[in-house]
Amino acid sequence: MIKLKQFDILAIVLIACTPLLLLETFGITKGLYKIWPIFPFIFGLGSFVIALKSEHRSPIMGGIGVFILLCSIFFFYLNIISWSELATLWPVFVIFLGLSLIIGSYLNKSIVVRISGIGSSLLGIAFAFVFSISYSFWPLTMALLGILILIINHYPKKLGRKE
Repeated sequence: MIKLKQFDILAIVLIACTPLLLLETFGITKGLYKIWPIFPFIFGLGSFVIALKSEHRSPIMGGIGVFILLCSIFFFYLNIISWSELATLWPVFVIFLGLSLIIGSYLNKSIVVRISGIGSSLLGIAFAFVFSISYSFWPLTMALLGILILIINHYPKKLGRKE
């Protein structure tokens, strides 16, 4: 019996999808190009699973995996609506960064990374608020970033921060 290694499934999916995408390229099929986000989704899922299974629990690999997963789901959404919406939906990437930091912080128990993730998510929500309501509120994002920096910089030693 053949035992699959970590990236064998990704390799098999890539090989299996190649004929479908070739049919699309040569105009034999229509609309298959919209499934391309499945590739980063599989890569992100694989990265996250590897981060969870490894002996050392890599928070970076887990965070990157989560970020790629979230982005691929967002790309599916943009394929359904319209990529022109990205002009106003770009703060979603900042929110995804924050969520990735939060999830990564649980893999290595880092409170500072978790606070950074929460702050990044809040900053992304502020960006979404500012750019969907009125561009006049953009200075609020600078104030939120400054507050986040102050919180991280003055994080108490006794709760986990070493200086």
